[in-house]
Amino acid sequence: YAEGIKYTDKFLESEFFFRKCMEDVFNLDKILLIGGKGTGKTAFYNALKDKNFINNLQKKANKSHLKVKIVDIISLQEEKNKTKYFEISHFQQNKIEDVEFFYTRFWKIYILNSLLIDSEKIGYTPTYMNSIEFSNSTENKIYIEKLVFDDEQMNNVEKELQQIDKYLKSQDINLLITFDQLDYICKPILWDKAISPLIKYCRTSPFSKITPKLFLRRDLFQKLSNATNKESLDSKTINLEWSKEEIFAFFFKLVFSYTKEQFFNLMISYSDHKESVINQIKSKINKRNSYNQVPLEEFYLEPLVETFFGKYANVNEQYSDKKYGTTYDWFYKSLMNADGTISLRPFLDLIRFSINTSISNNITKHLQKPILPAYYFTAKEARNKSVERHFKDLADEEGNGDLRIIVEHIKNN
Repeated sequence: YAEGIKYTDKFLESEFFFRKCMEDVFNLDKILLIGGKGTGKTAFYNALKDKNFINNLQKKANKSHLKVKIVDIISLQEEKNKTKYFEISHFQQNKIEDVEFFYTRFWKIYILNSLLIDSEKIGYTPTYMNSIEFSNSTENKIYIEKLVFDDEQMNNVEKELQQIDKYLKSQDINLLITFDQLDYICKPILWDKAISPLIKYCRTSPFSKITPKLFLRRDLFQKLSNATNKESLDSKTINLEWSKEEIFAFFFKLVFSYTKEQFFNLMISYSDHKESVINQIKSKINKRNSYNQVPLEEFYLEPLVETFFGKYANVNEQYSDKKYGTTYDWFYKSLMNADGTISLRPFLDLIRFSINTSISNNITKHLQKPILPAYYFTAKEARNKSVERHFKDLADEEGNGDLRIIVEHIKNN
């Protein structure tokens, strides 16, 4: 979970996984970052507030020449002192005659206000408007509604946004404005009314130096019915879903952060792979600025997977019928979602439960092969436990409450 993380050099080196898709955040044509629960949207959103992380990501993306500043538009729900947080449910929806008109103006006000709150960070002095602290108050509701229906004031809002863009252009600064947890400030049932206008506004943004970055839940984005030409947004989208290769690479980054030399010594002693292959893998991981990360290629990953989990996902390695296939494929097939995506959290939980059971059985006292036998990670109990927390996380999301009823029905019947 992303709360409370400090993005120190040590954390980035040992526990944070730099994904290739993250580098696209500096692509100014990409405005949507879409992923399911547990794909790391909020972790990435929080990381983008940290200068150390941004500098490192720019180096990896070969974008160090870009002058980039990032401002979050929405305070996260878990923040104690929220100054950019207003829930749309406070408006009386049945009294809004033209929802697109109302919410397009609402988002212009919201964006400007958040930018003015952070005007010192941008280095900009306001010209037409002053900021207020957004909170769930009646005073804020009245203030926003007055602005929306006052053409003169809205003209000032738009002029202020243009002035900010003009200032950024004069300083050659690329300002990325980020939105996360939109499902908290706007209930899923209202997304067609309130979020579609935001997507449309961001897509047709008149600014040259202000680029929106919207972190969206995949399930809610797919349900939007009136976001114009959703298919044409593909070219403007960063896909945050994980691949099989990324999940293994992240796992081995964690392993190497604590026990790299010991792991490779054990790998050599197993004699399943040529020492030249093992040295190639070590060389790639030890490269400067590699952050202990394994390249996302089967040549590098499969030998590591075989060393840790064994070649086949059978309880008995000697079993002649390899019906469960290789462990390299088994994890993906066993944990993938119905749409073919794979979630990181159940994978890590499955391994955690399996390791705990292995340790409690004292089996790690022996020099065994592989490190974690299939007996532990294919066990029904471990697989059940690995998805429990994932289902709870999904059910706790706004709009997914019915999932609890479905899961209970499956369990009991």
